[in-house]
Amino acid sequence: MPKFGKKKKNKADDALTSDFDFPSEDEDSDSDDAAEEGIPGLEIMDEEGQETLAEPLRYMAVRGDLPLNIRSELDSEQIGQLARGDVVLVTHTNVQAGRLRLRCQKGSPLPGKGAACGWVSAIEGPADTENENEGSLNLLSEHQRLEAKCYTVVAEHASVRTGPGADDPRAKFTLTEGLTFECLEVNDSGGHAAMKFKVGDSLEGWTAEKAASGAVWCEAVGFVDAEGDKILKKLAQEKQKQDQAEAKAKAAVAAAEAKAKAAQEKAGAKVKAEEAKAAAEEAKVAKKQLDRERKEVRAFEAKLAALVETAASCGGEGHPLDAKTVDLLQQAAKKIADQTAEWEAAAEEDDEEGGGGGGGEEGEAYVVLAKSTVRTGPDGSSEKVGDHKQGTTIIVCEQKLSNAEGLAVVRTSTAPAGWLKLKTSKGKTLLEKKKA
Repeated sequence: MPKFGKKKKNKADDALTSDFDFPSEDEDSDSDDAAEEGIPGLEIMDEEGQETLAEPLRYMAVRGDLPLNIRSELDSEQIGQLARGDVVLVTHTNVQAGRLRLRCQKGSPLPGKGAACGWVSAIEGPADTENENEGSLNLLSEHQRLEAKCYTVVAEHASVRTGPGADDPRAKFTLTEGLTFECLEVNDSGGHAAMKFKVGDSLEGWTAEKAASGAVWCEAVGFVDAEGDKILKKLAQEKQKQDQAEAKAKAAVAAAEAKAKAAQEKAGAKVKAEEAKAAAEEAKVAKKQLDRERKEVRAFEAKLAALVETAASCGGEGHPLDAKTVDLLQQAAKKIADQTAEWEAAAEEDDEEGGGGGGGEEGEAYVVLAKSTVRTGPDGSSEKVGDHKQGTTIIVCEQKLSNAEGLAVVRTSTAPAGWLKLKTSKGKTLLEKKKA
């Protein structure tokens, strides 16, 4: 931290002056007591009682030579001044002797980017003005642009009335040149636009932009910071681009995840379908093998039954089979007949559990004339389970005259089992009853 020297004393009257006597290297090595007698370092620090603005706010000076102090106290060391039109960023506030003080930085509209420049008064005090402008605004915030209707008196005097009407009594004071005030209300019911104001704690009334003679009394003034606006606009555009890029990236990630999930589900469904198809093929092969074996058994049963019948009807001496052997053959034939009967009963139960039979009605054979789609239900919206190719013979065990689409449909127990249309919606025949 830089060290600053003591204020010189005038040798004539021992009065303090504003000149600085910077210490030499020898003086810089003096005791701590000597250093404590020096002027505090010109560093703007946090103070007790100050309030931090949640969002720093830009202010523009509306009058020149505004003093900047090192502390919020009105009589603290002046370290600079603001010219008319200068823009600062206010970060803290404090109140001293009833006046609002603003701690600010200069050089950038962004917090922490500018350089700290001191404390300034928001309004003029009695010691700050040569005219009767106590309470005049020193600075306008960025919220007080032209549409906020702040005015500066440009005439030597601007008349004040107690009400908005041209005939209302004049006040005992006038607004003097250089005073800046905020218009609280506009009233044009009296034939001219009257502006209501309040300056300080006691001065309030109505004035106008122009006198009745046309002379200009007040001019509108508003916050202007073209360079700062340009910087903030650029940052806003960059942020918008960044937000759009982030949103696009998130959308891309979400789309990729959805695509991957859909592909995974599709692959899973394909695996299940292949497994189901394989199981169906295995069941089909097993059924064919079983049917073949049962057919062979039935053929053997028929031959055995014929042999037993022949043996039983041929009596007499010299027959190669005796009675005991014939009895054994009859017992074997009965056991085979019982087994085949169980097979037939089981087949009928399977048909009934599958919903077939049409209330006990036997199935009928149909020939597929054109490739036909098989669905889980009679309506076209039902899930597709497969199809029967042209030339295939199927067993139809149930029929409906009309489905949701008004078409006649049948149910087959032949795998793949399900519902088929007899004709297409255009009248093309798909199934035909097989001729005996």
